[in-house]
Amino acid sequence: MLSFDPIPHRYTWNARPVPSVTQCLEPLFDWSAVPPDVLERKRQIGLALHRAIELDLQDRLDESTIDEAVRGYFQAWRRFRAECRFEPTLVEHRVTSDELGEPLRYAGTLDAWGHMQGYPCLVDWKTSLVLNGPAVGAQTAAYLKALVRMGEVGARLSDWRYALKLAGDGRFKLERFRALDTDWQRFVLQLRATSMIRAAA
Repeated sequence: MLSFDPIPHRYTWNARPVPSVTQCLEPLFDWSAVPPDVLERKRQIGLALHRAIELDLQDRLDESTIDEAVRGYFQAWRRFRAECRFEPTLVEHRVTSDELGEPLRYAGTLDAWGHMQGYPCLVDWKTSLVLNGPAVGAQTAAYLKALVRMGEVGARLSDWRYALKLAGDGRFKLERFRALDTDWQRFVLQLRATSMIRAAA
């Protein structure tokens, strides 16, 4: 019932378009000071890194195929997984929720949910130059809320949420988000605004 077309980045539920988590939160990110070519380069690195991590977790990765521009970020991922003992259960997993009613249904693709040092958590990895904490907090809250509502893998609202900053020099940084209600309300405001714009279009 939930489908995704990657080219226009469009989610549909029962053939009806629904807003994505990242589309709703787009106004919270200000990239005006970043040159367009740098943004595009980071986007391409992000896409390639996500694919490499997905294949790595499926034991299907041929490391010789990793582009040199991506290799450092991938090494940061490997280091994070080993040092933090992260074992994912879901990777690149699509979620949807109608918690606020069907007119406000949203969808998205979370990076990973699993266990870190034995504790359940949701992790969203980033390669951006600077982490926008409030926006990413709202993003992870929306993913966790949807995952819990779908009743999958025993996820709970008390599960920890993290942004994982992967750097090109092989280093990583974890940022934990604690205030689920605050992050969720931030997302809800953006979801309502996005839905109003779509309805008026």
